[in-house]
Amino acid sequence: MADIRDSLVKILEGGSGMTGAFSYCQKYPVPNPGLCVDGADTIGLPLGLRDAEALKGAAALAEGGHSWVVEAERVHFENTAWSTFVKDVLQKTCDGLGIREEVSKLRCELISVRLSETGSSTLVPFSTEKVVASLAIVLPSKFKGGMVRVTHGDGAENYDCTPGTVTDSTVIAWHRDTIIDAQPIAQGYQLALYYGIVQNTEHPLPTLAAQDAVLARLGQVLSSWNERAGGGSVPSKMVYLLNNKYSQGKLNATALTGADARTAQLINAAARRCGSRLGLATLVCKEEGLGLIGQRRDWVDDDWLSEKENIEGFDDLMDIETEIKLQQLVDFDGRSLNSSLEVDIEKEAIPADLESSVRSGQPDKRMIGFVDADELRLRQVYYRTVLVIWPQWSEVGHSGPEAHGAEPPAKRRRTED
Repeated sequence: MADIRDSLVKILEGGSGMTGAFSYCQKYPVPNPGLCVDGADTIGLPLGLRDAEALKGAAALAEGGHSWVVEAERVHFENTAWSTFVKDVLQKTCDGLGIREEVSKLRCELISVRLSETGSSTLVPFSTEKVVASLAIVLPSKFKGGMVRVTHGDGAENYDCTPGTVTDSTVIAWHRDTIIDAQPIAQGYQLALYYGIVQNTEHPLPTLAAQDAVLARLGQVLSSWNERAGGGSVPSKMVYLLNNKYSQGKLNATALTGADARTAQLINAAARRCGSRLGLATLVCKEEGLGLIGQRRDWVDDDWLSEKENIEGFDDLMDIETEIKLQQLVDFDGRSLNSSLEVDIEKEAIPADLESSVRSGQPDKRMIGFVDADELRLRQVYYRTVLVIWPQWSEVGHSGPEAHGAEPPAKRRRTED
């Protein structure tokens, strides 16, 4: 098989069919929607037994029993911030599913509220002519069970909707071309809002055909990578430069937007099928070099000044030394996996010219130190966000650089005229 990086580059940089995943699931802390149901008044959250019983009295018992449904026209939200939250969820969901909201002109349309108790299977599928995807917001409540399985073709995703904290809400969405199934609630009550992601225009509804082809190609490359353990020429990870830069302290999958979110979701779907792993990290690129002072000024030996000092007459740098490494590798939920990793940009970087791509933008930090009356030393630091992909045999996700024998990041020298 061709080089792993070259194979991934052809898929990831080609752009064709990079649409997203066929399902999406994330946990969010949510504002209290101020949920009101005609006949039951305001429903408190996290859901308690008293409000659950009140909701039962105002709802219709669904077919099969153990769950109650209230249609959208009888549902109101007292918190005006709820609509803003739903718009944000819609954007993130469209990013994850690869649905281009600005083109399709989509909206979230409330279908119903559903209360499910022990013994009830949840997340009943529904669709209308213009529903691109279905979306459920599982509101804060205490329950167990209800694992959701979404399938499309040979692929399947399993999602746990149980809350992590008392304020957690699980957002789960699935494309109209998928099949959804859920295990019964084992204990407690689950309260969910069901929305349809509706297309307002006459454009054809997006399909999963192009995405399926990309997933198949990604799966072949990742599976081959998993089978090539132990070879000295086989990289232990790939580092993919994202379009946007995200805060290191809040780095997780839900922070990603636009094409970054679509790419991450699609690669993650392929990786899950073959046992590969994904994470997010901050790439740190430091460069340091000598420059000439065109205009004489007072200086102090080894005195580092900030960028605000505004050195005039600054010429091109010479004898530049560059250092590149990864900081704080986290999984898609933001949990720390490794504090520091080296990067072999000759074998592990996508794009191949990652260093120049990073340096083409403005540095995040710039420090200036005087060497003598004619020379100064400039240090610049760039921070960028990357997607890190590694095979199942790699130890990249072990905590701490010592876990996998990482050496200090290599320094590269170059001289520019």
